[in-house]
Amino acid sequence: MKNLDKFKVLVIDDEKDITDLLVEIMSDHPTLEVTERNLPNEAIALLNEEPFDLVLTDFRMPQMNGGELIRHVREKSSQNREIPILFVTANPNEAKQFTLEYEDIHILEKPIHFEALAKMIIKTLMNKR
Repeated sequence: MKNLDKFKVLVIDDEKDITDLLVEIMSDHPTLEVTERNLPNEAIALLNEEPFDLVLTDFRMPQMNGGELIRHVREKSSQNREIPILFVTANPNEAKQFTLEYEDIHILEKPIHFEALAKMIIKTLMNKR
């Protein structure tokens, strides 16, 4: 890992208030370097340019859903193909098929409980080491 052993996390949500809140909460953690994108296409472009340790993404977004985003990352991204992905969704059933189709996909149901989110992020990142 780069930047003094910080984990690089990409947060993707079409609602800017949500990404701002998640970034604010995670930025307090000294081992996380957090980047946000509000449009899935921008996130894909960034994932094609630089490596990340975790993607935290909403499932339902207007440009493309989380499943389409994950397919792109898993099948077309050279450096982030193996990245763990955490879906945040109000309907976990629609995201569940991707946990069967791809490895290292996790689901956290909305409303977000920040303790559960923090535990899942840390657990996922520690398993990556």
